[in-house]
Amino acid sequence: MKKNKNKKKKKKKKKKKKKKKKKKKKKKKVKKKKKKKKKKKQKKKKKKKKMKKKKKKKKKK
Repeated sequence: MKKNKNKKKKKKKKKKKKKKKKKKKKKKKVKKKKKKKKKKKQKKKKKKKKMKKKKKKKKKK
C-alpha cells in the first residue's frame, strides 16, 4: 500500500508554465477602451436633468 501512494504524488508535479507569457501582450488593448466609456457617461447625465424639470411643471398645475 505504501508504494502506491508514492506513485500518485509524482504525477501531480508535472505542470506547464510556458502558457503564462502570452497573456501579458493583451493588456495594452484594454486600456484604450476604458477612455471611451467616460465620454458616454457624461451625455447620459444631461438627459436625466431634463426629465426632472418636466415633472415639476405638472405639480404646479
